[in-house]
Amino acid sequence: MKTYVLLSLLAVLLCGGCTKIDLAPANYNNCKINGTSWAAGCSTAFSDCKTARISNHNTTFILSGSNDGSQAVSIALIDSLGLHSGEYQLTYSPNGFGGNVKDYNKSFQYNFITDSNNRGKINLVFDNANKRVSGTYYFRAKFEQSADVVNITQGRFSLPCTSN
Repeated sequence: MKTYVLLSLLAVLLCGGCTKIDLAPANYNNCKINGTSWAAGCSTAFSDCKTARISNHNTTFILSGSNDGSQAVSIALIDSLGLHSGEYQLTYSPNGFGGNVKDYNKSFQYNFITDSNNRGKINLVFDNANKRVSGTYYFRAKFEQSADVVNITQGRFSLPCTSN
């Protein structure tokens, strides 16, 4: 009997200094743009800086992120059979799916897009029970008006996923 009381007292003493660990998943969207770290994050002026949305009866997925309006990275997918966890190609399509990088630091907006020669991949993992999506991505995108390209590497995200 004394052994049980001592073990119980020991457990209370050991756990008395324990702190609660927050197991809620963090929301993030980050990558490297031409080797430089980039992360979606915003001030109150840009409240929609990290989003993941599914629309059109589960056939369209949009991942977007910006960092206070100076740069934005977005990916759009269309799968007429319905989106699911798995790997998708990022290239250009008349339907508008692929990767896109916008740079607003220049005198005008620079828009880099994937095309038939500049492509990549995204891997999606849907957690329907918790309404979240996570994954990894990379792609190469070309400036629409010249031969300039950007390389997006080590992209990863985990965000709540909304539907509309």
